[in-house]
Amino acid sequence: MVSDLAITEMVSAISRRRREGTLAAVSCARLHRKISADIGDGLYIKSDLMPEVHREAERFLLAVDDVPLRAADALHLALASLSGASAIVTYDLRLAQAAVRIGSNSLPQ
Repeated sequence: MVSDLAITEMVSAISRRRREGTLAAVSCARLHRKISADIGDGLYIKSDLMPEVHREAERFLLAVDDVPLRAADALHLALASLSGASAIVTYDLRLAQAAVRIGSNSLPQ
């Protein structure tokens, strides 16, 4: 499952690598086309960030004190949570820690 926010963040990450000189411009363009093609081909379930996702993200932001959760990360977690995802794939340690914390079902309602 993927949202437009996640797609934009992926493109941001590859663009940063291009600016830093660790990824060639041609590779950056190729990756962007591949991401777009995979989305277009239905490889991922595309989900929108509806108002209920924002409200759930806000609840997570208010409830998780022991992990410095950012707004975008809270939106990713809320979308996954409300969609019934059983796992989240991330290289972001803070996001992973927040996912574990939220997945523990110990958050106040």
